[in-house]
Amino acid sequence: MKRLDVVQNRGLRLVTGQTRFTNLESLRCEADTLSYNTISQRATLRSYEKAARLPASHPRRQLLDNQVPKRNQRNSWRSTSLSLSSKLPYGAQDRLPLAQPVRPPWTPASNYTVHPFLPGVNRKEDIQADKLRAISNRVLQDHGANIVIFTDGSASGGTLNGGSAAIITTGDLEYPETTTRILKRGALFTSSFEEELQAMENAISWCIEHQAPQECVLIATDSQSLCQALLGNGVSTHQLKLQLDLCCGRIIIQWFPCHAEVAGNELADAAAKDAAADRDDLPRPTSYKGIIPTINTTIKDPPHEHARTQEVYQHFSKKKDKTLSRKDQVMLGRLRSGHSLLFEAYKHRIAKSLDPLCKRCNAGVDDTVEHWLVCDSTACARMDIFGHTNVELGDLTLWPRKSVALARKTLFRGVEQC
Repeated sequence: MKRLDVVQNRGLRLVTGQTRFTNLESLRCEADTLSYNTISQRATLRSYEKAARLPASHPRRQLLDNQVPKRNQRNSWRSTSLSLSSKLPYGAQDRLPLAQPVRPPWTPASNYTVHPFLPGVNRKEDIQADKLRAISNRVLQDHGANIVIFTDGSASGGTLNGGSAAIITTGDLEYPETTTRILKRGALFTSSFEEELQAMENAISWCIEHQAPQECVLIATDSQSLCQALLGNGVSTHQLKLQLDLCCGRIIIQWFPCHAEVAGNELADAAAKDAAADRDDLPRPTSYKGIIPTINTTIKDPPHEHARTQEVYQHFSKKKDKTLSRKDQVMLGRLRSGHSLLFEAYKHRIAKSLDPLCKRCNAGVDDTVEHWLVCDSTACARMDIFGHTNVELGDLTLWPRKSVALARKTLFRGVEQC
């Protein structure tokens, strides 16, 4: 692991443009990556969770269940996995077996069609809300369905305490009449996709039991990813496709953007939240994909030991720098880490013969990033860049993107740039 760390650190310095003196915590924050030890532990725990969901006859599951006598003091995959799994929160041990392929991929769709798009709508952000609502209602009318079922799934933060709902409606689509509500509590550790899938299964189960052969049922969902998965051959939708094959009437599955102010969508959204909050119903077992976000939040790098690193990077997001040039990204990264050749104190660290004191104010203080934030001679530069002079160390990660070009000219007035 130490050898891997050496190689990783060398690579991260090349990627980020940081200097050799940059501490590892700042280096990994700049690269938005984890240590190899954490990466290895996450991979080990994911492997364990997958093995625990396999059939008892599977060799990988047998390796997990059957302990082999140890011949030395080295940790094995099994012992490490068991130790890491004990860190997962309560309820994660209620596991859902891995989904196995049960439907031949060449089997054609029987009597259902899937529409993952609305006519003329690629992104809901590009269309005004009232126009989007008009398009959605028109599509609802054009399908000419006898029954419309609105489905929705809910998960807190997209990963916890799921719930699903299917609202069966008839009558005017502007003011639908609810005939049946199917609510189910989801898994403790889940995803929005899984809850949307469960909501769709709720709707199809109702169709199998109640749909007449001559009826056309429209199922409206706000999950575009679920519609696209139904058009593919992924294992996650195999069971749902088997259910669709059992429907005796015609089924239309149509995607509608969330928050398009379609009345039925709003009903399903509220019902899904009610299902997630229902503590009388037992939660669904956790799937392998549902436990992955919890693994990532449980197994992570330890907190920053350096107080400066913690203060600077507490609000840092690498996404903000992606629109900048390589030169600007390196400049801002070195400012955040405090290892920049634009400051005399860092030059002195490399060459002891150089004077580390600030040449702007002649106050006998080392020229560092921290001093630049309070130096009287740089007040005008701080005002130009940030719009105020009271700049703290943590504000370096909130640097206004539009001010980066200005910073190259005003940040270090009177200082030679390297």
